[in-house]
Amino acid sequence: MPRALSGEITFLERVRLRACLQNFVRIPQAMLSIAELMDEKRIGIPRKRIGEVIFSFELLGEALFSLYLTHKKERNFPIPDELLDMLNDWRHAKIATFELLEHKVFSPSFDPDKIQKSVRRRLQGLEHAIERLNKQADMEGQAVSQQGNEFFYLLLGRNRGLSNAMIEYMVASKAIGWNKWVQPRF
Repeated sequence: MPRALSGEITFLERVRLRACLQNFVRIPQAMLSIAELMDEKRIGIPRKRIGEVIFSFELLGEALFSLYLTHKKERNFPIPDELLDMLNDWRHAKIATFELLEHKVFSPSFDPDKIQKSVRRRLQGLEHAIERLNKQADMEGQAVSQQGNEFFYLLLGRNRGLSNAMIEYMVASKAIGWNKWVQPRF
């Protein structure tokens, strides 16, 4: 079972995760106050664009925190192995996307549309798996509990929210022209 779903993370990992998530929510506030002090003419980027990046970053933090809270919810029903595997694959894909963002968002060849298409396919696969598992359980006379269905669709919704926030951040970041920001000034 993936550690993210099993709740089998250590105390230190929980503290670290919580701190990271809180920073995701706090950092945009600090960024906004700094953005107001920037000279648009000097950096060549309108404040509106910077504001869009900051806002999308804030949405990303909120989506991550919501997904974290969903995983923390207590549940007294099993998660089918097929769904666990898909969620674990999805988690690894999100990690890979964040790593890609870390290194490639500065590159002019960075293409958020390609990532968006991949994310949409993955979400559709997850949604179809939930529907298929429900139909299969009904045919076998073992309907998935209402609580189970609510959790699965909540998890799907939270993943969709995170994916949309990631894509919005990528699009806003792509419009910035980061090469001006990484040039040495002294």
